[in-house]
Amino acid sequence: DPQDLPIGVYLVRPDGRFVIASQPVRQLLGLPDAGSLNGTNISDFYADQTYRTELLRKSEDAFSLGRYPEEVIIHFRTSFR
Repeated sequence: DPQDLPIGVYLVRPDGRFVIASQPVRQLLGLPDAGSLNGTNISDFYADQTYRTELLRKSEDAFSLGRYPEEVIIHFRTSFR
């Protein structure tokens, strides 16, 4: 189960809602330790709320060329307990 990995792994829907988040991601973002993410959206955690549009555009451009986005740094607001 990816949620049990000791590294930061998450999966979101195209609209940004979390599907899964590993424990390190949950801790970093201050999400519940276990259970439902209740429609929590990844864009709520971006340092700049407008960044999701730019990130999706870069991803779509790369995928259209049969590539993956490279050298993308996502700045998150974090919450340490």
